[in-house]
Parts: sequence; structure tokens; C-alpha cells
Amino acid sequence: MAVDSGMDLLSERAVLMRESLQKSQTITDNVVSILGSFDSRLSALESAMRPTQIRTHAIRKAHENIDKTLKSAEVILSQFDLLRQAETKVLKGPHEDLESYLEAIAQLRKVIRYFSSNKGFKNSDGVLNHANSLLAKAQSKLEEEFKQLLVSYSKAVEPDRLFDGLPNSLRPSADGEGNGKSHGGHHNDDSETAAYTLPVLIPSRVLPLLHDLAQQMVQAGHQQMLLQIYRETRTFVLEESLRKLGVEKLSKEDVQRMQWEVLEAKIGNWIHFMRIAVKLLFAGERQVCDQIFRGFDSLSDQCFAEVTVSSVSMLLSFGDAIARSKRSPEKLFVLLDMYEIMRELHTEIETIFKGKACLEIRNSATGLTKRLAQTAQETFGDFEEAVEKDATKTAVLDGTVHPLTSYVINYVKFLFDYQATLKQLFSEFGNGDDSNSQLASVTMRIMQALQNNLEGKSKQYKDQALTHLFLMNNIHYMVRSVRRSEAKDLLGDDWVQRHRRVVQQHANLYKRTAWTKILQTSSAQGLTSSGGGSVEGGNSSGVSRGLLKERFKMFNMQFDELHQRQSQWTVPDTELRESLRLAVAEVLLPAYRSFLKRFGPLVESGKNSQRYIKYTAEDLERLLDCMKVDEDKLGLSFVISRMGNFDPLASFGSPRNQQIIGVLSYAINCLCASLSLFPVWFCLVSLITLCAVFECVCGVVIPCDAPLRNSATGLTKRLAQTAQETFGDFEEAVEKDATKTAVLDGTVHPLTSYVINYVKFLFDYQATLKQLFSEFGNGDDSNSQLASVTMRIMQALQNNLEGKSNQYKDPALTHLFLMNNIHYMVRSVRRSEAKDLLGDDWVQRHRRVVQQHANLYKRTAWTKVRPICLTLYTKNITQTSSAQELTSSGGGSVEGGNSSGVSRGLLKERFKMFNMQFDELHQRQSQWTVPDTELRESLRLAVAEVLLPAYRSFLKRFGPLVESGKNSQRYIKYTAEDLKRLLGELFEGKSMN
Repeated sequence: MAVDSGMDLLSERAVLMRESLQKSQTITDNVVSILGSFDSRLSALESAMRPTQIRTHAIRKAHENIDKTLKSAEVILSQFDLLRQAETKVLKGPHEDLESYLEAIAQLRKVIRYFSSNKGFKNSDGVLNHANSLLAKAQSKLEEEFKQLLVSYSKAVEPDRLFDGLPNSLRPSADGEGNGKSHGGHHNDDSETAAYTLPVLIPSRVLPLLHDLAQQMVQAGHQQMLLQIYRETRTFVLEESLRKLGVEKLSKEDVQRMQWEVLEAKIGNWIHFMRIAVKLLFAGERQVCDQIFRGFDSLSDQCFAEVTVSSVSMLLSFGDAIARSKRSPEKLFVLLDMYEIMRELHTEIETIFKGKACLEIRNSATGLTKRLAQTAQETFGDFEEAVEKDATKTAVLDGTVHPLTSYVINYVKFLFDYQATLKQLFSEFGNGDDSNSQLASVTMRIMQALQNNLEGKSKQYKDQALTHLFLMNNIHYMVRSVRRSEAKDLLGDDWVQRHRRVVQQHANLYKRTAWTKILQTSSAQGLTSSGGGSVEGGNSSGVSRGLLKERFKMFNMQFDELHQRQSQWTVPDTELRESLRLAVAEVLLPAYRSFLKRFGPLVESGKNSQRYIKYTAEDLERLLDCMKVDEDKLGLSFVISRMGNFDPLASFGSPRNQQIIGVLSYAINCLCASLSLFPVWFCLVSLITLCAVFECVCGVVIPCDAPLRNSATGLTKRLAQTAQETFGDFEEAVEKDATKTAVLDGTVHPLTSYVINYVKFLFDYQATLKQLFSEFGNGDDSNSQLASVTMRIMQALQNNLEGKSNQYKDPALTHLFLMNNIHYMVRSVRRSEAKDLLGDDWVQRHRRVVQQHANLYKRTAWTKVRPICLTLYTKNITQTSSAQELTSSGGGSVEGGNSSGVSRGLLKERFKMFNMQFDELHQRQSQWTVPDTELRESLRLAVAEVLLPAYRSFLKRFGPLVESGKNSQRYIKYTAEDLKRLLGELFEGKSMN
């Protein structure tokens, strides 16, 4: 039943499905019929609408064309709008808003480019002309703005601003120029260069504006106008800066007409100006030029060359005029100074004046350096030749050291201050040999030339004994001077020993020539009568009493003549003088004693024996000791002739006292008149000259008759008065010396060595000065008067040095300078006869002053860096923060050895501060000089004893805290051993010029 029921249901559904399909077919047929009718109607509609479609397409095309035209018009209108906006800005000018003005120029260029490439538009040519006209006007205003901006901010640099840019050691005092004169040490290194601070020539905020303006002018093709504006403006400003500094425009003729003293001062200034010009002005000008013309290197080089060429030429032309001027020995030292500064500045010149445009300037600087080197070498050669050919006719009548000898020796010793420079000069411009050997060779040739000249001068003496004494004195002076100077290391022990043998040879020849003849008179040979035969052994029988008397008379006469003549001769060296006296005594006295003992009784037994036996052996010994070789008397003619060319003094040798007094009177009149014609520094030379004349006059007073004695006495009084006045002038000149040249490295000032050397030289005239004070003084003891005058001179020097020390802006260098100079005074006094006069009290008092300045230097220079290491242990340090500042906010203070709670950040800052301050001190003080070895070492040791223990403790205690962090080497830069080694480099005078 169930199956049947299912089948029925299925059958019913099949019937329904068939009916549905039939209906669907019917509908489909109907639809197909309807669609067929639509197709025919649509074809008719399409035919009817085709004309409309064609018109619609044409309208759409027209619309697109209109759209394109509108867009083109919009672009053109936008260009016109840009042109209008740009015109407004151009007419307004660039002064108020430069950036907007530059945008307007860019817009104008854009408009011009557009219309240049779209010339099909109506009136495009007119628009282009208008835009180009606006652009030209804009460029013109741009040039005016560039010029106005450049001129407004280009001002000459005042000298004070330039001096502020120098390292402390080169800065002059506020009241003078201060010439950074290089002397002996000589080339700057990077540390010295880093110490220079370039002046602000144009404010940094203005440079970008000038750069933008310059860039616009270059893009517009106006390079020449740009160059002209920049060149005219900056050239004038640079030259004005140099003029304010003191640079003068001098021609070669101006230089040739100048007095040497004036020229020498200008050379010192030139050296200072060259350093400032190159390292500050030219370097600053290059920096400005490079920033304004950034991106246009060739233009920058050309512009810089054109701006600086006239200033460089002005500076170099002065140096060239000096290099080409007439050579003379005294110019050698300034030539070497000038060569040194050119060598020092060589690297900067090559760097600053880079590029093809500056080639001529670089070549000019190199050419000057070579000319200075060549002229220095030629001057060296001229000096050698001049020494050998010196034809000074004035004889040194007492056989003492000739002025030429002392002049040449002092010249050579002074040359050794330039030893490094001379070696470099020989190395670069020599014949290729080792520079050391070349310098030694030149020095030896000069010494040999001097010796040759002296041998020629010795032939002026008619007395052969005086010839040998003269050569002995002069060669001994050469040997002694070499042994006491750096020349010994260069010339060598062999030279010294060889010339010592020459000295001994002349001493022996003097002894043989002077005393052989008198020894023959004390010989027994030829004393027998005509039939008596010879005298043998101790037997004096058969000796002719008449011959004996003649022999004694001959001995007396010859000895008197020798004693009188040789008492006027001079052996200035005490040791040599005593050895020569002893040598004569060892030859003469034994022979005379023997002769007197053997034959004296024969003469004494006769009448008037005292007429023949005039001397005992003891008398001879005493007289030989009294053959005092007084200091240079009659050799004074050379000194005076150097000052005033007083030829009449050549007649000093006249036997007639009337002539001598006449010559002296004329010479003294000329000499006293000349004192006002020469700088005060010649006063001391005049004083020494007057002392020598004083001795001469005193020497002729006694043997003259009354009128002549009165004349000589009058001259003596006049001389004494003038000498005393000159002494006062010298003392005043020392105290008031206003030399502006700073000793940049704090070493011994030239004034100090000058005064000390002359005071020592005065002690050669000690006896004369005492006599002068005794006879014409104020009645006090002559010894105390001379001591008083000497002390006043030394005090005047010390006062002047204290004034000069105020030039230094660094107080530590002030104390170092005073320490060096007063130490030099003390050491010089201790090693000379001045010690006996000034006394131990003076020496000890000034040694304490030296120590005081050493302590003040130490305190001033190192107090600031030392507390950085000590603040963890001390609470009363003013230069740095207290120990509490090293703790973190909650860490509490640091007491004893406990470092817990210490802020690592503050520790790092403390180490960085120490490094920075130590680096600065080391860099600066390595350039300072302490010339005395012992003083230098003691000063280094004193600094080390203060600094190193504190640093070691600080490093040991807190170093681990910093080392445990990152980049510890940035903070702990030095070990204690590093500091010790670096302290050993202080006071060497490195890189001072």
C-alpha cells in the first residue's frame, strides 16, 4: 500500500512538470515573436537616430577642444599672474625680503622660459620683452643689494681684535704693538696653529645671504660684475686693516734711505705683521670667500687672489727690498729672523693661497724665502771675507785682545742662537752636504779668517815679543770663548787642543824673544880679562871687575827697559798672565841668583857697588809681579774711531807729552760732543772709552812739567765728570727702556743679557772706576760708591723687567719671565767679580726672589687643575665643586676612602675637565722657555710633586668606577706615567717664532 501511494504521488508530479514545460514553451514562442517585432522597429529607430548621433559626437569634440583651450588659457593666465606677482616684488626691491625677491627672479626666469618655448601666442614677444626688462632690473637691484650688504658688513679689523686672535704667548701688551719676533726656534706645529682664533670679518648670519646673491649673479652670467664688486670692497677693507695694524707701503728706495736702527725696528714689526696677516687676516679672508662662493671653486680662488694680491705684494716687497739691499754683517741676524717667519708660514701660505689663480702669490712667497736664504748665505760669506780683509790701521798698542777678535767671537756666539735655522738653511739651499758639517765648516773658516787677519795685524809691531804676546792673547781669547760656548760641540775638541798648542807656542816665542838677550848678560861667558881665560866651575879668579861692572850695568839697563815697556803691555786673562810671569821668573831668577852669588862679591868689594848691583833676586821677583797688565789703555783709539773716526789718536805713540796732551784734548772734545749724537745705549761704550782715556791722562800727568800737568789734570777732571754723568744716563736708560718687543716664550730678555754683559765688562775697569770715585766722587769709600752704582743699575733693570712683565696676559708667564731674568742676573753675578762688590746678601736676597716667582708661577698655573683631583678629600677648594657634588642625589657625601654613592656622571665630567685643562697647559707651556737646565728641571720636579700624587690617588680611588662603564678611554685619557712624561716636555720653547 505504501508503494502504490508513492507511485501515485510521483505520477502526479510528472504530470505537473509536463504541463509546466508546455506552458514555458508557449511563453518562449510568444517572446520570440515579440522580440522579432522589436528588431524591425529598432532598426527603423536606429536609422532615424543616426543623424542625431553624428551631431552629438561633433558637440562632444567641440567640448573637448573648448576644454583644452580653457586649460591653455589658464596656463597663460597663470604665467601672467606670475609675471604680475614678480613685477610687484621686483619693483618693491630686495631690501625688505630678500628670500621673496629671489623667488620673484626665479618666477621671472620661469615665465621667460615658458614664452620662449611657446612663441605661437599672440603678443608673446611683447610679454618676453617685458619679462626680460623686469629680470634685468631685478638683476641690477640684486647687484646693488649684494654691494650694499657686502659694504655694510665689511669693516676694517681693529688691531686689538687681531691681537685677541693670537695665542696668549704672542699677544702684545695693551700699551704697545709687541713684535712677535722669532728668535731661534722656529717653526709652528699644529698645536700652535690651533691656538689662533680667526677674526669675524663678516657676521655668519650674513654669509648665506651673500652666497645666495652671488649664486644668482653667477647664474645670470654676471661673474665679472660680481668679481669687481667683491674685489673693490674687500681689497680696500683688507688694506685698511693692515694699515691700522701698522703696515706701511715702502718702496725699495725708502728702505735704502733708512737708518739701520729704524730699519731694524721695522723688520721686527714686519715679522709680526706677516704672522698676523697670514694666520689671521688672509686665513679669515679665504674662509669668507669660500663660503660666499661655495660651489664655484675656480671663481672663489680667482676672487681671493684678486682681493689679496696687493696686500701680499705690499708685505713681500718690503722683505724683498731687505733681501736685495746692500749686505752687511749686522743684517745677517734679521735676515735669519725673516727667513724663519717665511719658513714658519710656508704651510699656511700653500694652503690658504691654493689653486691656479694664486700660483703667482705662492711663487712670490717661495721666491722671497729663497732670496732671504741666498742673501743670508752671501752675507755669511761676506762676513768671512770682511774678517780676513779687515784693514783697521789702529793698532792695539798693548798687545791685548783686538776689538776685531771680540767682535767676531761675539758675532759667532750670537749666530749659535740661530743654529737650527742655519742648519735648515744649509740643508735646503746648501751644496748637498750635511747641514751640521756645513755650519761647522763655515764657522771654522771664519775663525781661520780671523786668525789670518790677526797674524797680519801682528806684523805692525816692531817688537817681536809684542807680536807673539798679541797673537797669544787673541788666540787664547778665541779658544776660551769657544770652550765656554756651543761652538765647542761644533768645532770639536781637536780644534780647541790645536789652538791651545798655538797659544803655548806664541807664549814660548814671546819668552824667548823678550828675555833671551838679558839672560846672556847674567851668563859667565866672556867675563875673563884678556889674559885670564874663561871662568870655569865656581872659580871667579881672573874675572875682570870692569867687565863685571859693565855686565851688571847692561843687565840693569835691559831689565829697566823691559820692565818699563812690558808693564804697559796687557795679558787680560788672569790665569794666562800669571803663568807667563811664572815662566819668565823661572828662567830669569835662577840665572840672576847664580850670577849675583858668584860675581856679586867682586863688585861689592869695590867703590859705588850700588851703581852696578841695582837689584836683588827678590827685587826682580817683586818687579816681575808688579808688571801689572792694566786694562786696555792706548787701544782706546779703536773704540773712539769706531764712534767718531778720531784719526789724531793715532799719534798716541808720540814721545812728546805736549803732543799727547794735545791729541787727548782734541779727542776728548770730540768724544764728549758725540755723546749727544748717539742713542743712549752708546753711553756705556762712551763710559768705557772715557775710562780708558782717563787712565791715559793719569799716566802722563806725573812726568810732565807744570803747565802740561795742569792741562792733563783739567782733562782728567772733565773726563771724570763726563764719565759720572754717562753712568747716570745709562742707569736712567735701563730703567726707562721702552722696547716693545715681547719675549714671547718668557725667556731671558735681550735687555737683561745686554745690561749684565756690560756691567761685567765694566768690571774690567774696576780699578779705574774706583780711582775716579775716589778722586772726584762725593767723599764716600770708592768701593762702596761703585757697589752703589752697580746696585742701582741692577735695580733699574729689575724695575724695567717688572714693567715688561705686564705685557703678558697670562700671570703664570709673567712670573716665569721674571724668574728667568732675575735668575740670569743672580747666576751672572755669582760667576763674576761683581759678587765681591755686591756681596752675598744681594745674591741670597735675589735668589729668594727667584724662588718666590717660581712658587707664584706654580700656584698661578697649576692651582686650577690640581683641585680637580683633590676635591674628594678637601672641602675648601674654591676653583672646583666640593666633594658633596660628586655624590648622586641620594648618595650622601664622600668621606675618607669610601666612593660609594659617587655619581659616575659627575666623575666623568671631572676627568674630562682635568684632561681639557691639562692639555691646554701642556700645549701652552711647552712653548715657554726656561733656558737654565738646572732651574728648568727643578721647576718640572716641583710641578710633578704637586700634581702627580693627587692624580694618582684620584685615579686609584675613582678610576675603576669610570672604567667599568662604556667608553672609559674618553674620560681617563692619561696614566700618572703619561703625565710625568708630558711634564718633562715643559719649558722647551717649542714652536716659538
